[in-house]
Amino acid sequence: MPTDPSGLDLEPFDDGFIPSTCAGKPTRLLRQPAFPLARLPPGLTVLPEAVSDAAARAVYEFTAARSEPWGTYLRLAADGGAAEDGGGALRLEAKGAEPEVEALARAILQDLWAGAAGALMRPDLRHVHGFSVWAVCGGEGLQTDYHMDYAEVFRRRTNIVAPAIHAATLQVSPVAAGGGDVEGGTFGAHAGGLAHYQAHGYKTRTRPAPDGKPTQDWGDDGGWSYAPYAAPRDSGRAIRGAQFAARNSQRDFAATI
Repeated sequence: MPTDPSGLDLEPFDDGFIPSTCAGKPTRLLRQPAFPLARLPPGLTVLPEAVSDAAARAVYEFTAARSEPWGTYLRLAADGGAAEDGGGALRLEAKGAEPEVEALARAILQDLWAGAAGALMRPDLRHVHGFSVWAVCGGEGLQTDYHMDYAEVFRRRTNIVAPAIHAATLQVSPVAAGGGDVEGGTFGAHAGGLAHYQAHGYKTRTRPAPDGKPTQDWGDDGGWSYAPYAAPRDSGRAIRGAQFAARNSQRDFAATI
């Protein structure tokens, strides 16, 4: 993502938020080109068992042991060659700033790509610069604010909102072997896209959400699609499902409750 916004095709945009680092800078939108997506359908796509148990456990244990979220950016190979190697693995490059974080992000992304995610998104790689990977632990009762996935560091520098082509979430919480109950954990994405996000604003600053709901229209608007946290399989897997939800992030926006 360029640090100099000159020459970009930008349009005015208001989501009710201006980063503290961008005082006096108007909010603008860098809209993704309107190319047809190859195989990922509009709306919410849920893929149970999207990553291996080993990969899911590695991410969970590493994240739970940290006192704060972690994240990094992995760029597709910049040499102009193929985005994948001969075995179908992504050719990724990291800055080397946090080797342990970057190695884990690379491992979970490759594991996800080797499954159904790669089959769905592979034709769109020609439009992709790289992948932002981050993780956070949510305690009991935690609710994720309504939001849109975009290039956050770029916005903090420029106040330009640049949505991703695709956005996804993995749920990897452990449960006791043989079962166990999880209450809540529903993931939602709205088909209204940018118009819905702009109407409700950054973390619902334009239309404040009532207590206990991510948005005013959660549960009432037919544009929402929901993915409840996956129930454990009868086989008693140690990691519940490693459920994957993907959406085209310019058209569908998310909250978890």
